[in-house]
Amino acid sequence: LIVKNLPKHFDERKLSNHFASAGNITDAKVMRTTDHKSSRLFGFVGFSSETEAKRALKYFNRSFIEAGRISVEFAKPKADARAQSKCSNNQLEKAENNSKSELSIDGENPKIEGYLERMEREEFFGVMRRRSEAKFWANDDDF
Repeated sequence: LIVKNLPKHFDERKLSNHFASAGNITDAKVMRTTDHKSSRLFGFVGFSSETEAKRALKYFNRSFIEAGRISVEFAKPKADARAQSKCSNNQLEKAENNSKSELSIDGENPKIEGYLERMEREEFFGVMRRRSEAKFWANDDDF
């Protein structure tokens, strides 16, 4: 199981003691920064059977440790988590291909250019209106 939103001072011993009531714990790991000084506020807890893990998930998910609410989920293999990540390689390649296909031969996007010109024109005309036609206050229409 992956446990998210752990307190900063939580270590493996405290994590395994907290989840011990759900069943036989095989291992517990709190993830730390590269300098190994501070917690990354999540960790993993392993159980000897899947039924114990399901029971722990049901019991501890959205519960509290001290004053913070924790989130408990089944941990996904690293490859699956990477595939669903916002910044996975596949999605970055798709975004690059889409942006290249929208570019013209000159390397400029005509859709964006037209949009920016329209916005600048609207802003210019909004500023250059006569005072009698322009809104003085944001809620002038209400009166």
